[in-house]
Amino acid sequence: MASQRRIFITGATGSIGRRLVADRLDRGDELVLLSRRPDEARRRFAAVANPRVHVLEGDPTVPGRWQAALARCDAVVHLAGTPLAAARWNPEIRNSIRRSRIDGTFQVAFAVRTAARPPEVLISASGTDLLACDLGRPLEEPGEAGQGFLAEVATHWEREAMRASAASRVIALRMPPVLDGDGGLLAAVLPWWRRGIDPLPWRRGDAVPWIHWRDLLEAIDHAIESPSLAGAVHAVAPEPTTGAELRRAAGELLGRRIHPLPRWIGRLAGGEMIAEIRGSRAVVPAALARSGFEWIVSDLHRALAIELGRSPLPSRRGDAVPRLPRRPTSASIVDHPATVTAPSSALPAVRAVVVLTPAAIGDAQARASAAIARWRAMGIDTVLAANDGHESIESLERGLGFTGPAILDLGASLRHGSERRLLRATALPDEVVREVEARLSGILSLEVKRRAAEPAQPGLATPPTVRLEVQGNAAAIESALSRLAEGLWRDGRIAVFRLAGARVAITAGGIDKAAGLQRVLRSLALPPTRALVFASGDEDLGMLALCRGFATGAATARMKAAASEGPLAGSWAAIEAAVDAVWSDGSGGEATRAVGVHSTVPGSEGPPA
Repeated sequence: MASQRRIFITGATGSIGRRLVADRLDRGDELVLLSRRPDEARRRFAAVANPRVHVLEGDPTVPGRWQAALARCDAVVHLAGTPLAAARWNPEIRNSIRRSRIDGTFQVAFAVRTAARPPEVLISASGTDLLACDLGRPLEEPGEAGQGFLAEVATHWEREAMRASAASRVIALRMPPVLDGDGGLLAAVLPWWRRGIDPLPWRRGDAVPWIHWRDLLEAIDHAIESPSLAGAVHAVAPEPTTGAELRRAAGELLGRRIHPLPRWIGRLAGGEMIAEIRGSRAVVPAALARSGFEWIVSDLHRALAIELGRSPLPSRRGDAVPRLPRRPTSASIVDHPATVTAPSSALPAVRAVVVLTPAAIGDAQARASAAIARWRAMGIDTVLAANDGHESIESLERGLGFTGPAILDLGASLRHGSERRLLRATALPDEVVREVEARLSGILSLEVKRRAAEPAQPGLATPPTVRLEVQGNAAAIESALSRLAEGLWRDGRIAVFRLAGARVAITAGGIDKAAGLQRVLRSLALPPTRALVFASGDEDLGMLALCRGFATGAATARMKAAASEGPLAGSWAAIEAAVDAVWSDGSGGEATRAVGVHSTVPGSEGPPA
């Protein structure tokens, strides 16, 4: 097993970067993330709650203090760059594509080669668009550069990265279109495919390189851990596909025939970008193959099936998850100084956790209580994750006879079940509470209540506020969200959650149930792959993004998309059957959509209006 590393990552909030962050955290690494929007990065990765994530504000195209932080890392993964499909190309977009790649890589390479102790390896993203097309033969590394804007940019891009080769091992990781249903090219074309139209520019016989996102993460890990690997590396599947095969495989899985879009319409819609990426490139991964790399998802049909939810994602290479070593059982959270250890004759060590919400349990408390006791005898602990706080969860805990940890107040509080003891609470600053109340004071039909992490005690100071509850009619709620956006939500000073019943909850910035779940898992020395979540509302999206999980009951479209196991009938029998199916064999397998923690305003597609 590779040793834990300190890794510097640029482009961490992109579709590949998000998955890379989750993957490296799962491997135990410490991460330093450079972002132009640090508040967004902290919310997305729950950096406030995760001591192994450090977010720095900075622009990789501009020198700054971030370069000193890079010099203290063991490895650098440089992914930053303006997305090619961010907008229709014009002179401004072309300049942004060029500058973000060439200038950014120059500054990163400069930091590497001037460091007193340079990082061991620099992995700099590149693209297979650099290579010449329509040559009629396989393209191995280093390959022949093509013509056009993207080829020119990628050539300079790689040249800047190689300036650091005198100080560190440098890899130009040439990436093709990545099959990832949560971002990139595949996410963009899926809506077209579902309508029977293929907007991609490749002709029937064109060779098209590709890679599944899981293999791309494995290739990055392989590049970090392989001292002999250097220079240009093609991070592609063992064999390219063709335009016709891509359409056929997608059509079979979607149950319809997919027709290519007429090329003149594609050129009209996509402009210059379509002309740049089309053409036949039979790119082969010779360097990876020679270095002993093993692909997990090398079949195109299976890769698409995984992203369309028709096939499970296999465990990663060398994953030692199947059965964790036995360890002492601790009922405490790592952030609290006290530790409560079970006697040696007590229950088996915790090897996995089931995460339940009050809504998932519903009226089945008696059955849930029996199931929780049975799971615990199997080494499966249970975590409660609730939107509300102590004032509403205590009766449920008593009814269940619950003794495990509870994530309350949407993640702002952690509580020990058996001892009814607060382990951790993140308060809203008093000045933020006052500002929120002042902004909302003039809205009619709106009620704002303060909620503390524990009840007030006679003779003691009033407990700090961890959550504000805002309730009113639909118009009042929309007005409240609008007033909270600028200077509060968008600046990361608060997190806002839409709840059922025309309610909104407000917590400190960076709070999310997923951040609380990360703390619980760390206390048990378990990775996110060992948690199975049963989510009941959009406020649970972060947990679904972090771990394997089901969307129970009347799930929204966003929940169904985030849940690796899809929707589940709301009955308790279905939940028990699902837990038995996943964990009864002692393994459970790999999480299928671990993409990091999303801190959002559930129920909307973006920030408050």
